[in-house]
Amino acid sequence: MSKDLAAKLRRRRNLKLRFRRRRQLTRIAFTCFLAGFLVAVLFTIYNSEFWNIRKISVIGNHHYSDSEVIKIAAVAIGSNILKLPVKKVKERFSQPWIEKVTLVRKLPSELVIKVKEVKPVSILATGRTQYLLDKTGLVIDRQKEEKAKGLPVINLSLNQKIVIGKTISDRRVTEALKVLTKVNHFLGKRISFVSVPMANRLSFYTNDKLEVVFGPARQIDRKIAIINQILRKSAQKIIYIDVSDPSSPPAVRKLNASPGLSE
Repeated sequence: MSKDLAAKLRRRRNLKLRFRRRRQLTRIAFTCFLAGFLVAVLFTIYNSEFWNIRKISVIGNHHYSDSEVIKIAAVAIGSNILKLPVKKVKERFSQPWIEKVTLVRKLPSELVIKVKEVKPVSILATGRTQYLLDKTGLVIDRQKEEKAKGLPVINLSLNQKIVIGKTISDRRVTEALKVLTKVNHFLGKRISFVSVPMANRLSFYTNDKLEVVFGPARQIDRKIAIINQILRKSAQKIIYIDVSDPSSPPAVRKLNASPGLSE
């Protein structure tokens, strides 16, 4: 009896093991089938024409037209927006006029190209050629009259070769731009011309014929404050201010008046 019982128990145990294994295999097979089915569905959706680009919009551009930006991006209408090679497209905008490009997918079918362009702050005139500079001294482009209205001109003779897309290393240019970016913001006047024969001897002239001897590009905020104070207080037209040494009283000349110190 004991042998028969032991055999029955063995058979029962083996049946349970086989049933358990079969159930595990069934679960694995179903999981694999479900995973494969989902992959197939996702692959079909991913490659569906539903995601094809039908519209490309451009915002933030001024120098380049919409069509020029789209041409640089080289993204074709009808291409899959989910497969867009974002990094590669951005690399195509590596040029002086472009500071930053952001690509926005407006699913399912619109691509928005956000452009942040470099802003020119001055014109560098050297010899017969003029160039547009940004605030860091980067040479953006050759100056075109319609693109440079109202920008101050820095007239200099440079030893270095000027290359579009490269930064001017001459200290005179660096010092002039350092002053220009702040003066243009605070002074409220349009600067038309900058003279900088030496890095510490900077002067500028406004469109209403005010000459300012600024000196070195140090204590810029203090010098600007002195200039603004003189202009606000004077009832007569000022044509000359010397703030090269802000620790001394500035020299001021008014229209139809002899040179003198400010009161």
